[in-house]
Amino acid sequence: MSTFGILFYLLLGGLTFFAYAKIISFTKSRKTEKRFLVLLYLSVLLIGFGLAWCYTSFLENEPYAAYMGLFVFSGLGLVLGVLGVMKVMPPQTAMVDQEQGGGQLEISWKKGMAVVLLVAFTLIFPLTWLFKSTTDIFSDRDRVSIFLHERLLSDQAMPGAIKKALEYEAWLTRIDEPLEPRLIKSAVSGIDPANMIELFDYIAPEKERKALLDEAAKSFYSWIEGNEAYPSMTIQTGRYIQNIEDNSENLLLWIFKSFPIPACTPTQIEALERGDHGNDLKNLVLCKPPESLQMKIAPVGATLLKAQLAEKNPPPIVNITERMKDKIPAGKISLVKKRIRALFFLGSTLWIVPVVLLLIGLLLAARSLRSVVTWLSWPLTITGAVGMIISSRLPGLSFLHSVPKDVPEHIPGAAVGIGRKLGIDLAVMLENGMFIPFLILALSGGLILVFTYRKKISLLAHRTRFSLGMIFGKQPV
Repeated sequence: MSTFGILFYLLLGGLTFFAYAKIISFTKSRKTEKRFLVLLYLSVLLIGFGLAWCYTSFLENEPYAAYMGLFVFSGLGLVLGVLGVMKVMPPQTAMVDQEQGGGQLEISWKKGMAVVLLVAFTLIFPLTWLFKSTTDIFSDRDRVSIFLHERLLSDQAMPGAIKKALEYEAWLTRIDEPLEPRLIKSAVSGIDPANMIELFDYIAPEKERKALLDEAAKSFYSWIEGNEAYPSMTIQTGRYIQNIEDNSENLLLWIFKSFPIPACTPTQIEALERGDHGNDLKNLVLCKPPESLQMKIAPVGATLLKAQLAEKNPPPIVNITERMKDKIPAGKISLVKKRIRALFFLGSTLWIVPVVLLLIGLLLAARSLRSVVTWLSWPLTITGAVGMIISSRLPGLSFLHSVPKDVPEHIPGAAVGIGRKLGIDLAVMLENGMFIPFLILALSGGLILVFTYRKKISLLAHRTRFSLGMIFGKQPV
């Protein structure tokens, strides 16, 4: 178990012991039915069990089970605790004279509601803030463009992204796939990152990839914010075709250098020297000739590559908008736009709900500035701790690392791999963005707690010292 886990369980055990001690001292001088005492004891047990369940579930990468345990067990314990406290209150609080208008009972009810609202704030605020942080990233065009470039299309990130895509492609590819594509994917996955970067410098340098990404992001967010039915997107493939033609000789030499091609036999070398390779580029790169011969056949390979490009005649411009119109109905894509807008709106406003609950709880319970500080200290401390736990567990979520079993046939395995990589990078970004603010929140609440209960802490420390002195035979001064 980690040091944090040990500290968590020590703190949980100490709080549980302290809660039971407070219940015993609170009910000792009161005539209370045993069933209500059982409610209080069971409340503490359920709340502690729910917190322990939540922590261990996060350790096992089961966030849904963590939230379920927190809401079910701790929530039930909270309800039982409120009921128990209301029944254990002094008789003059429970039975109020009609002439007083039920004022003391009203105060007790308000405090019970305040506890419920503050607990709701403690549980809901970290989740809504996580949702807000996520939508803040996706609703900002510049942040999305920078994120995708740094994590996917930059020279530093692209080799790793391609390998991740090929890994998932191999895991999720049908067994009956032809052997040749499998061999090519296996060969590509073993290419050195520096050679991978060199290849893309020939075809689509980083500067051009960044420009393409910025243009696509601009078109997408203009569609989100505007009234157009479809996003206006085109890809200028002509520039990349021209890059291939201009660097065709270098591309052929790159294949010899990067792919695990077996060396040519003497017979194959003689055939290449005679020019006996036909018009098929595959026959030319079937084996790796000596470097001196590679330089001689590179112009021949470049000519064959250009001829194949001319034969296939790829379009210089790919109109993504027209392809989307052919495959996606206007009503469906309009619904997608509305849902994206709704998510962005919810992300920017939903976090206000727990803050409002906090303010209402403080208004119900607090009667002075000192009581406001007292009631505020616990939610801040626990909310900060819950936020740190959630943020620290984000990169380790199981669905980001496991291979999915059932993937629709129309979704390529490479797309799944790229999505998983971006998901892990996004989780790390969210962790970095959430951990420090919630740490500050927890420390602030902890300092307020220490300041508020400083006299009780000092008295408890003195009693503990006196008790230890009695046990070990030493009288404290």
